Amino acid sequence: MSGRFVSTELKSAPLSGGICFNGYEKDGEFFPALAPRRIEGEPVQDVIFAAHSFTVDRFFAATADAVYVSVQGTRMVQMFDEFPGDDPFFYEEQQTDSAGYAVIGKLYTGVRHRGTDFEGLRYTDPLRCAVMRRHRLFGASDEDGYKLVWTACGTTFGKKVGLRDGGWMKLTPDLGEILALAEYGDGIVALREYGLTALKTFGSPETFSLAGNDFKCDRPLPKTLAKVGGELFFFTQSGLKAFDGANVRRVDFAYADVISDPRSAVTFGDGYYVVCKCNPADRYCVLKLGGGSEYFVDIAPNALCAADGVYCFCNDGLFKLEQGDEYVCNFYGLDFGDPRKKTIKYVQMRGKGTVEISNGSFSRTFAGGITRAGFAGTRFSAKLTGKGKTSVKLTAEVKNGI
Repeated sequence: MSGRFVSTELKSAPLSGGICFNGYEKDGEFFPALAPRRIEGEPVQDVIFAAHSFTVDRFFAATADAVYVSVQGTRMVQMFDEFPGDDPFFYEEQQTDSAGYAVIGKLYTGVRHRGTDFEGLRYTDPLRCAVMRRHRLFGASDEDGYKLVWTACGTTFGKKVGLRDGGWMKLTPDLGEILALAEYGDGIVALREYGLTALKTFGSPETFSLAGNDFKCDRPLPKTLAKVGGELFFFTQSGLKAFDGANVRRVDFAYADVISDPRSAVTFGDGYYVVCKCNPADRYCVLKLGGGSEYFVDIAPNALCAADGVYCFCNDGLFKLEQGDEYVCNFYGLDFGDPRKKTIKYVQMRGKGTVEISNGSFSRTFAGGITRAGFAGTRFSAKLTGKGKTSVKLTAEVKNGI
C-alpha cells in the first residue's frame, strides 16, 4: 500500500525593505515624509544651477546663457542675459556687518546682487568654481586646472575682480585638476579628480599663506558636494563618501544598490538630498538621506537649492518639499524565504490605504483589516499606497509533499 501525504506550513512576514516614495519605513511601520508642493510663478526652463542667498534673501537660477533672480517671494525674473559657460558657481560677499552681496559667476563673468539692484563683474582669471574665505575670493582657474588663485584681503567688491593681485598656488598634480571648492573648518577643501586637498589659511593679511594635505579617493562627482553636520558629503564613481577633516570614509545606506547617476545635491537641516535615478522605478527623483529616515521624493528637478526648505527647479514649475500625508512603497521578490509555490491566505493591514499584490500574472488589491486572500504564486511583488501610519503583514501557506 502506498500513498502521498501532504502537510501545510503557515509563514508570516511583514512588508519591509521596500522602495518608498514620499514616505519611509521604521520598525516595520510606514509613515508619510516630505513631498513636493508647487510654488506660484512662471517656471524657468532648463535651469542648470540654483542657489539661495540669506544675505539678500533671494533665489538665483542660471540657464546655459542667462541668470534669473526672485522678486516678491519666489517669482523668478531674468536679470542678466550674457552668461556663457556650463557650470555656474555662487558665493556671498560680506563687506561689513551690515552690507552683503550675493554673486553668481561663470568663467570671466559674474553678477553681483545687492538686494535692490545688481551689476556685472569681470574676473581677471576665468574661474570654474569659487568660494569666499577670510574676506578673500578663492577661485580655481579654468585655464590651469591645478591653479588656485585669490584676491587681496577685502578687494573683491569692485566691478573688476583682480585675482592675480592677491596670490596663487599650484596644487600637487597627483590628485588631478580642481573640480569644486568648499568652505570647511578654518580653511578650504578642493575636490579634485582623484581625491581632495584640505587647505588651511594662515597669517595676517600681510603674511597670508595656505598649506594643504591630500586625501585620495576614486573620481568625485563635484555637483554632489555638500556639507552635512561637521562633514563634507559627496558621491564618487563607487558610492557616497564623507570627509571629516582627517579621513575620507565610505557612507553606507539602504538604497545604495538601487540608485545610479547622482547629479546634484544640497543639505537642509540634518538631511542630504541628491538627484539620482531610482533603477527599479526607472526614473529620476530626489533621494533623502540622514536625519533618521531614508526615502525617495517623487520629483525629478533640474536643480536643487536650500533656503527655508529644499526647493526643486523643474521645467514645469518651482516646487518646495514639505510634509506630505500620502506615500507609495514598492516591494519586489517576496517569497517568505521559501522558493516553493505558496498561497497567500491572509492580508492584514493597519491604517489607511491599500496594498496591491501581484504574482507576476495578475494582481489583487486589498484594503484595511484582515482579508482572506487565496492568492497563489511563488514570488510576489506589492505596492503599498498609504496615508498616515500603516503596516502590512502577509500570511502564506506552503504545502509539503511526503
